[in-house]
Amino acid sequence: MYGLARAVSRNQFIALVSATIYITVPYRFCDVFVRGALAECWSLVWYPLIFLGIWRLISDGKLKWYFPVSLGALLLSHSVMGLYFGFALVLSSPLVFLYRRWRGLGLYVAGGIVAFFLTCWFTLPQMAYMKDVWVSDKDFIMADTESVVFHRVLFHQLFYTDPERWRGASWKDDTDGMSFELGLGHLVAAMALILALGRWRKIPGEMDSRALFMGGVGVLSWILCFLFLLFPGRFIDFLPKKLTYIQFPWRLLGPMAFFSSLCLAGFGRIPARTARFSPVLIIVSLLLVASVPNYQKLRDIRYDLTEESLTREFMRNTGSMKGYTHKGDYYPVSFPAETIEKVHVPDRPSGENADIQWKALSSGEMDLIVEAREDTRITVPLLYYPFWEVRDRDGRSVGIESKEGFLGFRVKVGKSRYTIRRTRPAPFYIGYFMTITGAILLIILQIRQLRKRAVEQ
Repeated sequence: MYGLARAVSRNQFIALVSATIYITVPYRFCDVFVRGALAECWSLVWYPLIFLGIWRLISDGKLKWYFPVSLGALLLSHSVMGLYFGFALVLSSPLVFLYRRWRGLGLYVAGGIVAFFLTCWFTLPQMAYMKDVWVSDKDFIMADTESVVFHRVLFHQLFYTDPERWRGASWKDDTDGMSFELGLGHLVAAMALILALGRWRKIPGEMDSRALFMGGVGVLSWILCFLFLLFPGRFIDFLPKKLTYIQFPWRLLGPMAFFSSLCLAGFGRIPARTARFSPVLIIVSLLLVASVPNYQKLRDIRYDLTEESLTREFMRNTGSMKGYTHKGDYYPVSFPAETIEKVHVPDRPSGENADIQWKALSSGEMDLIVEAREDTRITVPLLYYPFWEVRDRDGRSVGIESKEGFLGFRVKVGKSRYTIRRTRPAPFYIGYFMTITGAILLIILQIRQLRKRAVEQ
C-alpha cells in the first residue's frame, strides 16, 4: 500500500498515512487472529499491487509484470473476492483509455488474460471437480440468494455497536458483529497520526488529474461496496448467480478499507493552494475510512492455538481425510449430508468373506492383496471422488462406486492384487498448458517493453 500511495501522491507523508490506515483496519486482524481466514486476508495483499500496475500503465504506458501476477494471485488466494474486485477493474478501464487510448486498453485487457492463464493450473481442475462436492450445493453452504440477503448489514448497525450483532446464522450464536468503538478508535488513531506527522496544508505538489481520477475510482468502488452491504439482493438480481458464493456481504469490508486508503492517496495529491478543495476531499476520504463498519467476533477466541487443538476441532480425524473442513464443504455429494457431522472413518479396508493385506502409500494411494472366498465388495477408508482409479494386477481398470461416501469396488472370488491411484482429468493438463502459455506471454510482453525502452534511450 505504501508503494501505491507513494506512486500516486509522490509524497512520503501521504503514503505513510494511507498505508498505516490500511494495515490497521480491525477487519484485517479479525481475519488473521480470530476467524483464521488466511486466504481472505491474503487477498488484502494483492489489491494495492494490482492498482499500482494500473497506475504505472496510466502514467508510463507500460504493463508491469506485477499487474497480471498480482491479479492471478488474488484469484488463487480467494476467487470470490477476486471476482468482486473485478468490478473495480472494470471501473478503471475508462481511466486507462482516457490516458493511453486503445493501446493502453489493449495492454490492460492482455494483462487480465495473462492473469487468468496463470491461474488455470488450479482453476480448471477445480471447476471440473466442483460439481462432485457439497460446495456446489448453494443451500448446503448458505450461498443461496436468500441466505446472502438474510446476512445483510442493517443501516442502523453502522453507527453503534448493535447488541443483536449481524443477522442470520451469525446472529443466532451472537459471535459476529460490528463494533462502532473499534471504528471510532481507528479514526482517532488515523487523525492522531496526521497531527503527529504534520499538516496537510504543508504538502507541496502540483495538481495531477490522474491522481484525482484514481481517487474517484476509489470513491465509486467504495460506494458500490457499501450499498452491497445494505442491499445485496438488489445487486444479485442482475449479477451472475455465482457471486452469491460471497455468503456474507460484510466480506467486502476488506476491499472497502483498500478503496478508502486509495482515496486518501489520490486526493492527497491535490496541493493546499487549490483553496479549500484539498481539505474537503481529504475530509471525505477520512469519513470513508471511518464509515467502514469494523467487524468483531466474540467467544471463539482461542488461547491454545496448537496444531493438536486445531486438528482436533476443525478436522474430522488425522487420517485419510485430513484437510477437509469439519462442515463437509468438500465432501463428495455421494456422502450423505445429514451424516457429515457423525461420520465414522474406517481405519482399514474391509469386505465380507475376504482377507485383505494392504499397504498405504502417499496421498491416500494404496496397494491391496485381496483373497475373496466369494464375489464381494471392498470398501477402503478413502472418500469417494472420481479421480480415484483402481487397477488389478494385469493393469485392467476396475469400476469404482460409492458406499456411504467411501470408495468401493467389486472383486471376484480368488486372490488378486489391486492398486489404488489418483488420476488427473483432462482440465488438469489443459490448465497446465494454459498456465505455461500465460507465463510465456508475460515474458514476451516484458521483453518487448525492455527493447522498446532501450531503443528510446
